[in-house]
Amino acid sequence: MADLKFLRKGGLALIFSFLIGIIVFFYFVFKLGPSAFEHITENINLFYIILFFLCSFILFLIATWRARIILNAYKKKIPFFLLLKQIIAGYAISYITPGARVGGEPVRIYMLKKEAGIDYRTGSASVLMDKFVEITGIVVFGLVGVILFVFSPEISYSLKIGVAISLIIVSFLLVFFYLRCIAGKGSFSSLFNLFMLNGFPKLKKYFYFIIDVEKKMGNFFIKHKKAFLNSFVVYALYLIISILQMKFLLLGLGVDASFIMIMVSLTFLVVAEIIPVPAALGLLEAGQSAVFSLFSKGGSVGFAVSIFLRISAIFFVSLGFVFLSHFGWKRLEILLRKVFQTSEKNLERG
Repeated sequence: MADLKFLRKGGLALIFSFLIGIIVFFYFVFKLGPSAFEHITENINLFYIILFFLCSFILFLIATWRARIILNAYKKKIPFFLLLKQIIAGYAISYITPGARVGGEPVRIYMLKKEAGIDYRTGSASVLMDKFVEITGIVVFGLVGVILFVFSPEISYSLKIGVAISLIIVSFLLVFFYLRCIAGKGSFSSLFNLFMLNGFPKLKKYFYFIIDVEKKMGNFFIKHKKAFLNSFVVYALYLIISILQMKFLLLGLGVDASFIMIMVSLTFLVVAEIIPVPAALGLLEAGQSAVFSLFSKGGSVGFAVSIFLRISAIFFVSLGFVFLSHFGWKRLEILLRKVFQTSEKNLERG
């Protein structure tokens, strides 16, 4: 993670993307908000809504289980509920950064060190491996979604092509990354060399950090194949619960959705979270409204879905910041910088 000076330099881009998100969000609020709230009040089923929120919590339990499998492969033990707290805290940070799927990893690395005594190098490798498993699972899930997407007559041909091309590109990059890791060739450090970024003194410490973590990740792929497979199986369970979660939410809104509709809805959810806008603001609402309009359920249903997804997310984001509050932000800034300094020293020692 870049230090906070770098983050402040990118502040304008963050503010701009956030403003765009706000504009899109309020556009859908004024356009679909009244009809969405009317749909909710007329059709809500609290039993299924409770099951939806229960699934939201179960998803964090599964994510914690997956992270623990990876840590166990590195022979690092950590209490389950302590790790759960760190997963939720990382999610909170990720949610407010551009791209709701990434951003909280450095905080998780720091919390592993501070609360469980796991060194920065191992913590970084385990967290990045966890993220790699997640992204791989998302791509596999997305490929299934695209196949269903392609065979849905309600979807336009140009949109099918665009989504399919995007997933093919991401799939290629993941395979490329995996092959280079098991061959002992780092992808990130190679990019550093390609753009000659390691020639800058202030960036050189990040180069050391990247090489350090890449070695750990390569070792994981080669020596811990069973753990990698197990973590991927656990992620498959995560996806199954995600499907049930969406099914319960739609039943709670009086919509008996087909499997294809749920898969396409979840695919659009992932796409919205990848686009660099904090909290996928506006994009979540736009994507869900578009999906349910395409399936002739009405944009108001999609907007209602996005409301409950946001309520669930905001609850866990708030909980995550409660878990982070006792550290103090100034101290967190200082200790995050030590991640890079420690990796550089470890590499110099060989």
